[in-house]
Order: sequence, then structure tokens, then C-alpha cells
Amino acid sequence: MQEDMITGARFMGAVTMLIVAFVLALVHHNKIKSKVYNRSRWMLVFASLFLGIHMLVQFFGHYREESNGLAWTINLMCYTLSVPLYCQAILNLFRVGHGYKAIMWESSVFIVLCFIFFEIGLLTDSLIDDEQPYTTFHFFIAILFSFYILQATYRFWKEFKDPQRAYTDKQFKLRQDSMHYLSVPVKILAVILLSVPWVGMLGNLFFQSIYAMVTFVFLLWFDFRFYLLGFAVEE
Repeated sequence: MQEDMITGARFMGAVTMLIVAFVLALVHHNKIKSKVYNRSRWMLVFASLFLGIHMLVQFFGHYREESNGLAWTINLMCYTLSVPLYCQAILNLFRVGHGYKAIMWESSVFIVLCFIFFEIGLLTDSLIDDEQPYTTFHFFIAILFSFYILQATYRFWKEFKDPQRAYTDKQFKLRQDSMHYLSVPVKILAVILLSVPWVGMLGNLFFQSIYAMVTFVFLLWFDFRFYLLGFAVEE
């Protein structure tokens, strides 16, 4: 029963994220001139694509049934690519492109560091240990991941609290529209992201299934709100 649920959740997640990536790549294409919106749109396209491919890998590989630590490591590798894209897409909109290069470089350094630690763990045979996960490199990567998400959450909070810089009228409108459409989804996303590095540590397939389905429903809502934002940007 539990294995059927997790298999169904993987299939639903893979199909959902691949469809979302396809739709976001096409909607508003050549209709919106805003470089800021389009930059965030392509970030979300690739983030959704990575998540879809990740769920396909888990669906066909059945890695969690083989080893909880292996599945957790595969999850972290995918999230290392997709989560920074979500964070950058949001901050890019809320800051209307200001400071984008600095955020991009920070995320790039984070991704490179994570994959260096993945490689070190693999070479030293200390990446996966189902019996003592606290002694592995993927546990250390999960801690590093949590610090990254906390930093991103703090930046979201700063943007909600008060504009950090001066904007032109056009930039201010885009910022306000982004806040209107995405502020509530982003707050929920921040809570979900804080749990992302650690959910894979749990071996309960029933909990994994429920968590995955709730997360994918929320991501659909988030992407739909982003899609609606596009119509405000077009005006």
C-alpha cells in the first residue's frame, strides 16, 4: 500500500513538473517585454524541469525501496539545482532585477560547494550510510542547504518589510504586482523549503507520499500565481 502511494506520488510529481516547465516556457512567450519577469520565468522553467526529471529518476529507479540514504542523496542533488533557482526567481522579481548578479554568484558558489562535497563523499565512501546518516557527507550538505534557505528566507522577509532601494515608477509597479500575486505563496514556500533538506531522511513511505503530493499541489498554485502575474506585467 505504502509503496503504491509513493510510486503514484512520484509519477504525479514527474508529470506535473514537466507539464509546468513546458507551459511556463510557452506562456507569455514574446508577449512580455520585461526582462526581469522573463528572467524569473526561465528560472522557474529549469527548476520545474529539474524536479520533473528527478521524480522520473526516482519513479523508474525505486531507489528509496533500495536504500533510504541513496534516495535522500539523490533528492539533495536535485534540490541543490532547483531550490536556488526558485529563490533567485523570487528575489529577482521582488528586487526588480537589482543585485541579481550578486545573488546569482552566491547561488553558484553554493551549488559548486555542494557538488564538491558530494564528490568527496563519493570518493571517500562516506556519502551514504543508512545506519548512521549523521556521519555522512550528505548530512553535512543538508546542514549547508539549511543555512542557504535560512539566508534566502531572511532576504524574502527584508523585501516584505520595506523596499531596500529606490525604484522608478515602472519598477515599483512590477514590485508591487509581484508582492500582490506572490507574497502569500512565497511565505508558504519558505516554510516548505526549510523542511526540504531533511524530509528525505525519514524512511516512512506514507509520510513521504503525503508530503510530496501536498508540495506538488502547492507548487502548482505558486506557478499559477506567477502565470497570473504575467498578465499584470503585460498591461
